[in-house]
Amino acid sequence: MRRAFALLSILVLGLPCMSAAQVFNCFDCTIGIYDDSALTTNFGVSTTGVPKEVYLGIDFAGAESSLIGIEFSIAGMRFETDGILLLGFELIEPGITIGLVQAPPDTTSTSMGTGGMNVGWSSCLVNDRALARIRVLHFQPVVNHVFQVKRRYPPLNPALWQTPVLTRCDGPVYTAVRVTGGCYMLNWNGDPNVPCAPVLVGVETTTWSGVKQLFH
Repeated sequence: MRRAFALLSILVLGLPCMSAAQVFNCFDCTIGIYDDSALTTNFGVSTTGVPKEVYLGIDFAGAESSLIGIEFSIAGMRFETDGILLLGFELIEPGITIGLVQAPPDTTSTSMGTGGMNVGWSSCLVNDRALARIRVLHFQPVVNHVFQVKRRYPPLNPALWQTPVLTRCDGPVYTAVRVTGGCYMLNWNGDPNVPCAPVLVGVETTTWSGVKQLFH
């Protein structure tokens, strides 16, 4: 069983790179970061010196409703440049990971940096869901700090993939689909003009009250 799982993961993570002669897109699909496992809120509150937990999740759209692999990175989680210490990355469902989740400091289109992760699961994951639990820590106060889901650096297929990617459950092909990377705001001060400012639609009053208390 373990050998079969390892072989399957190699296929899931590697075959799209070699076989993707055609590009598929679902830019209404989002691999994002959320404050809760139900994926309802993309902002939250943290306290200096206290570990903070957020969730990596998939929000499907259109004909896409399942995956068996993803390729991505997260900007804003490097201690040396962002002051954010990554304490842990834990998959909700057992799987295999290759690489480190943090994006490099340079996330421009011409970046020569390295960073990001591929994840493969042994079975298909269906419907919108949390994929991983991430724990972070900061030792200085942070305000309006953004975590942004990006592509892997470099992507497995540099010619075609400049976004996060999900892998369909259509073995043995395992089609790669380019998707949108979501963002998350840590300790938002309420300014609607900052990058990744949350849209307060259907947000629980207790959540927003907790954010406002940081700045009053």
